[in-house]
Amino acid sequence: MRVLRVRCSSAECGQHSSSYAELARAATSFRAASARIGESGFSASGACVGETAVVFGQGVIGLLATQLLVGQGVEVVAVDMVPYRLELAGKFGASPLSAATGDLGVAVRDLTGGRGADRVIELTGAYPALHQAIRVAGVDGTVVAAGFYQGPATALVLGEEFHHNRVTLISSQIGSLPPALRGRWSRERLHETVIRLCAGGRLDTLPLVTHVMPARRAAEAYELIDKPPADLLQVILDFRGV
Repeated sequence: MRVLRVRCSSAECGQHSSSYAELARAATSFRAASARIGESGFSASGACVGETAVVFGQGVIGLLATQLLVGQGVEVVAVDMVPYRLELAGKFGASPLSAATGDLGVAVRDLTGGRGADRVIELTGAYPALHQAIRVAGVDGTVVAAGFYQGPATALVLGEEFHHNRVTLISSQIGSLPPALRGRWSRERLHETVIRLCAGGRLDTLPLVTHVMPARRAAEAYELIDKPPADLLQVILDFRGV
């Protein structure tokens, strides 16, 4: 969860209609989407039409990845602990699966006729989640580790499904592109792509901004992030008049 800010550059800011809030929300959502699309793990996953992809973590980045995968004709299973996020993922076309579900490896295989996932994107940065991501992958499946993992990997076991199912593990670094795409893609192209997808109605970023607060309430905004309500995804600070 992040706090972003919106500032009006016009000298006539005070004369804007009430619709400005929605426009500001949309513009900032586009900016957020373009900044995160490279790190979502979507491009690194190599998912193909008709495959099954599991996305661990349905925050802003995960919900973007979910939408992009669904838009590519991929069957998406969205994993998270928060009911609100799972509900939103379902509206975007994914099959919601609570991380509290007993055995995720079994649950995903039940959903895929025993095959397991073709691609898995792990975005939480938690080793237990990465371990589960490896477990839900099918034989010769691919897992993209797109989170920022810190500390000892005591919850990660590589002697079971990882070995027996020949799972490929790919590291996806925040803000970068997969090596195979760097010759043709740039941050500018990513930005342009996001704007085009949003303008065409193929990528919906508005629901990802759940709270807009005046800049003078910045301390309250950060407190909100420290103790987030169930429906919090991203907070915008409105700097109009500052």
